[in-house]
Amino acid sequence: MFSPDPDRIQLVFDDESLDGILYGKPVADPTPADVFLPIKTLMLRIHAASASQDEEALISALAAITREDMALHRPICDEIIRVMGLLIPVDPLPTFVHDIASLTPLLEKIWALPYSMHEYDRQCAVGNRLYRCYEHQKRYGEARSVLTALIRLAQEKGDQVNEAVYNNNLAFEYLLEERQEDAMPLFQRAEQLFFRNSKTFEVANARANYLTCVFSLRPARELVDHEAELIDLAHTLSENNDWRARKPCVLLSRIRESLGDRQAAIDYMQLAIRASADDNLQWTVIDQARLDDLEHSPDHAG
Repeated sequence: MFSPDPDRIQLVFDDESLDGILYGKPVADPTPADVFLPIKTLMLRIHAASASQDEEALISALAAITREDMALHRPICDEIIRVMGLLIPVDPLPTFVHDIASLTPLLEKIWALPYSMHEYDRQCAVGNRLYRCYEHQKRYGEARSVLTALIRLAQEKGDQVNEAVYNNNLAFEYLLEERQEDAMPLFQRAEQLFFRNSKTFEVANARANYLTCVFSLRPARELVDHEAELIDLAHTLSENNDWRARKPCVLLSRIRESLGDRQAAIDYMQLAIRASADDNLQWTVIDQARLDDLEHSPDHAG
């Protein structure tokens, strides 16, 4: 079925007046009609807000696109997705200054557009923003629906690295809901795919996520055998000053606490906090609360 490119269609307004029709007066020349004029005008506001880093104005302008039901086309959608990448954090549990929930309907509208087999990167870019937007609103089931679709797209494309990323992030949605048993096989699948593609850092991260599930289901004192492995994971994940290095440090702290080594438990929590301190993430607050408990509570085994 033929699908015209809206960027190549010249529409015009019929400017002929009623007098011209009835009395044969000279007909005015038609004037161009642009169904995308409202959104093109709004995009000027969006570009200005983006340039001035005015996030509140940017979110307000983007929300107006859906509220006023403006017509969309591909180049503008691409620009919208690029701008949204500046607003929607890519890490779980960020600290927000502005509410991004109003962006969700626009993302849903762009995600629902028909995509050809050649638009894989474009569809992934939209899906990445949408599932994170759901996640940041704690709409984990809807986030998982998008991630499941992204996994299918990656499999169809033969893109094992993205397939691994989406499996890891799908598992993390379960972990955020404390559904560890649902998360564990997905983390294992992600780890296998990353290993197959020689992604050392990502292998370590997926493994740390898997062990986080294990530690949530069993007492730390039963998991001392994992201590050496966790130390290796901490070294790998800390190479790029990445916040994810906190994960094995937190587990190591729990092991040390369970063995009665309170000072080592405190030291590991301090390392965990240092890993995420500059990233505006709620993990820092969570880890600080645990450190405070270790420093001020009476000694006890975990």
